[in-house]
Formats: sequence, structure tokens, C-alpha cells
Amino acid sequence: MIKIPIEELLKKSKNNRFLLTILVAKRAAKIMEKQGIEGNISLLTREVDPVSQAIEDILADKSLIKPSTRDLSLPLSSDE
Repeated sequence: MIKIPIEELLKKSKNNRFLLTILVAKRAAKIMEKQGIEGNISLLTREVDPVSQAIEDILADKSLIKPSTRDLSLPLSSDE
């Protein structure tokens, strides 16, 4: 059983569990498509578990980190 860092994942999805589910499902689907997964292949025979890989990808994806409203008060450029 893998340990899922749920707090980090929820931060990435702004504490929206539905969005988190969609993010993981979409990422896992892309991984499965990339691997050429067919319906009759068991998860146990795959080299990479698509859900685990999707979770790792989401945690590593810096573009999913959105600034909080507090960050908006900071100057956008260094000359201000």
C-alpha cells in the first residue's frame, strides 16, 4: 500500500477533493495512454502504477501552485 500525502495534494487542489479526484484521474489516464494500456492487463503486471505516478506528477508540478490572495499585495516587479 502506498502512502498518499493527502495534505500536500489538497493544497495543490485548493482543498477541493472533487478537483483533486479529477486531477489524479486525468493524469493517470494520460499515463495509461502513454503506456499503451489495454483493458485486459492487470495493474500488477504494469511497470508503473498509473495512480501512484499521477500523484507523484501532481506533487511535482509547480504550475498547480496558485498564489494566495495575500501574495497579490506584493509588487509584481522589482522596480516598484
